[in-house]
Order: sequence, then structure tokens, then C-alpha cells
Amino acid sequence: MPDVWLLNGFKWRETSSGPAFSISDWDGLHLAMARALVTRPSPISPRALRFLRGWMALGQAGLAALLGTTEQTFARWEKGTTQFSPPAQRLMRLLVLEQLGDAVPVRATLARVGDQGEQPLRLRRTSRGWRVAA
Repeated sequence: MPDVWLLNGFKWRETSSGPAFSISDWDGLHLAMARALVTRPSPISPRALRFLRGWMALGQAGLAALLGTTEQTFARWEKGTTQFSPPAQRLMRLLVLEQLGDAVPVRATLARVGDQGEQPLRLRRTSRGWRVAA
């Protein structure tokens, strides 16, 4: 995702096919990304929506049903041809937090997120795993 920047936790190396990179703790990175994407105040982008759906291991039809919409509308949200509705974004955030196993303070979560413009997500690998960087 172009708006996710890894500040460390990866290594570049030369291979017979050219330069390649590896990421430390891939699963931990995905957990940190999922949590950060739904707790930051930025709207959920189409790319982030695709990532989150894949991370949740759900098809478009399954997630569309959970969000109370059609598979076709969901596909348009993922393509960015239709705006991902704010109420559906709020519900998506809560579904992801539930899957992460977080005790979800619903009122506080909904008050913190919104349409404050898209911002890059900066992640740093620490001794305690992947974390959002300031």
C-alpha cells in the first residue's frame, strides 16, 4: 500500500533476479497495520479496505453482508468508484477491532475516527513488535 511506510524492520538484499527485500515478523506487521488503519482518524481508503478484507479472510459477499450492503456496492468501494459510506466505515472499524480481540470501547472509537483526510501510516519495528511511529 503506497500510504504505508515501514521505517525499519526490513532488509534489502541482492538476489540472482535483482534486489529484493524481506520483512521481519510479517504476521505482526499485518496485525499492526490492521489496528492502525482502523484507529487512525483518516477515512479507510479502497486499498486499505481490500487489505482489511483479505486480512479478515472474507470474500466480498461475506463482508458486504456483515456491513449490510450488496456485493456489487462493496466491490465499488474497493475499486474506489463509489465512496465507502461513513456508517459502513465505522462498522468496518469495529469488525476489525473485534477480530483483533480488542475490547472495543465503541463510543470512544467512533468519536476518535472520521474524515480528517488521508495521512500516511508510518510503522516501526520495536522489541515489542510493530508499532505506529509518531
